[in-house]
Amino acid sequence: MKALKFLTFTLVAVFFASYSNAQTTEQASARLTEHHTTIKIKSEELQNGTAKDKKVSVDEMSKHVEGAKKQHALLQKKMTPEQITTTKEHHATIVKHHKIITTSTESIKQETIKPNPDGAKIKAHAKKINESATAAEKENIEIKKKTVVVASK
Repeated sequence: MKALKFLTFTLVAVFFASYSNAQTTEQASARLTEHHTTIKIKSEELQNGTAKDKKVSVDEMSKHVEGAKKQHALLQKKMTPEQITTTKEHHATIVKHHKIITTSTESIKQETIKPNPDGAKIKAHAKKINESATAAEKENIEIKKKTVVVASK
């Protein structure tokens, strides 16, 4: 009887631990989506020339790039080893796109401090940022799909 109680308790504990982990990875993924979305919005404003203040938009984008990097690291910490193995290529691609976004954001910063910023360069970098944020978010969605399947097994 004690063995049955222990087994039942263990199974319940494992169930809730995996359920809790799935929720925290889901939350981390949702926050990563929020960062990617803001980056895309700000880059579209720069790309379309609708940004009220380019420097403010670039600063906000920079903050969200750093937030996305931190959130991605947190997402990886919340995942089980099996989930990390299953999604390894997606994580590597997100890191690659975050580096592209960081480099392009820095290029826009450098361009906006010039006395006569080149609008074409800003738009080109903003386009690259938007494409990379979109691609990073697609990878985040793939991670969600794969980790939900892994967590439910």
